[in-house]
Amino acid sequence: MCRRYSPLTVVVLLLFLLSPSLPAAAQGDSPRVAFEAAAVVVSGIEPGARLALVGVGLATGGLLPGRIRFSELLVADALGEARLTSEHDVPTWSVWAAVDVASGEVTVAAPEGGELRRREVPPRALRAELDGLDHPRRFLEVLVVRPPATPDDGMSGAWVRSFGDGGEGDGDGATDGNVRVVPILLEPLGDSPAAAERFAPGDVIVAIDPDSLDVWTASVPGR
Repeated sequence: MCRRYSPLTVVVLLLFLLSPSLPAAAQGDSPRVAFEAAAVVVSGIEPGARLALVGVGLATGGLLPGRIRFSELLVADALGEARLTSEHDVPTWSVWAAVDVASGEVTVAAPEGGELRRREVPPRALRAELDGLDHPRRFLEVLVVRPPATPDDGMSGAWVRSFGDGGEGDGDGATDGNVRVVPILLEPLGDSPAAAERFAPGDVIVAIDPDSLDVWTASVPGR
């Protein structure tokens, strides 16, 4: 039987189902993140698997502190590890998200001495048409990972972009205290295809506020 829902019901269902991922400590099968002086090492993934890694941190080495961003699509070695080596030291005050592209499993971590500031998914974040994401922040670093629906799914991949309120990538085009993330403006990581026009069921979304280092993760419902 085909059941019809009103637009309001659809929005309510999306808000109910778009739930934050479990904390890293509760994700036994998720990637594990460890930090070295100038590297981030992710383990616990299948050898040869692709891993999307994104990080935002506070750089304190110059005259004025600034934000630095890291994003990479890595491939796990024979031991199931993937490594991001940087020309910068890994900032103590930074937040990182690692997403296994094949499974969609996600882990969020911060180096020792820093603080992991996980937040709930903002109310009414995902638009009902899945054509955008609204977030009441000045700036936002966004990673989207689409696990494969089938073994030969050509649309699987990872995409990332920095968004700013009222900037070129802000989908609502207004300086109004809200950033609208438009999926098609995301930039491919590694060999990922061009970004799609809409989010899809099963997409994993990671959002990091570069000002506060607040982070939340969610999975688009439906798959």
